[in-house]
Amino acid sequence: MAKELYIGIDKNDVNKRLVNTVCRFKDDPVYVLGSREHVLELYEMTTGRRFKQDYRVPEFDYRSPPLGYINVENRAFYLTRLPSRGNQRQGLCHSTVWCSDPGFRAQDYISSKELRLCILGQHPSLTNAVEMLENEYESVAISRHVAINKLATSTLGLHYRGRLVGTRERGQWRLLDSGDSSIIEPLIRKAGVPL
Repeated sequence: MAKELYIGIDKNDVNKRLVNTVCRFKDDPVYVLGSREHVLELYEMTTGRRFKQDYRVPEFDYRSPPLGYINVENRAFYLTRLPSRGNQRQGLCHSTVWCSDPGFRAQDYISSKELRLCILGQHPSLTNAVEMLENEYESVAISRHVAINKLATSTLGLHYRGRLVGTRERGQWRLLDSGDSSIIEPLIRKAGVPL
């Protein structure tokens, strides 16, 4: 993947495009700490291990990884990538991550285990998420685009891409009436929510 992009590009350009971004190596998200010639210093987001890797190998993927819900501490936040003409970075950098909650600071999580799980689409099951809500969590993501939260003592909210689209009352999940319910329903079911 990287070989095609960087043939003939000088090391300063590589440094500008990749350093301080999240890319993927062997499909696992890594944070790029620095570069020298054709070698990057990478940070493994699960263990904190640093290692060096030539970016011209096919296992290195510089494209911006997918985002969605991230579980941080006891909350779920929905993240998207902002388009930016001024930013010429190839990977994901904190300045291009947007969250509707102003309390979320992307720079605090750009190289975190939580962001790694978000990028990989690894979230708790619906059953585990409901248990987490019973144990002081405010909200929990169950897939890249679906999260649940407590609305009231016995009512849970169902969110799709940061928007309330349904509820669970008396053990029954239901979608709120909207013009896009027929589009959202199969995606919510795919996340494991029985409607």
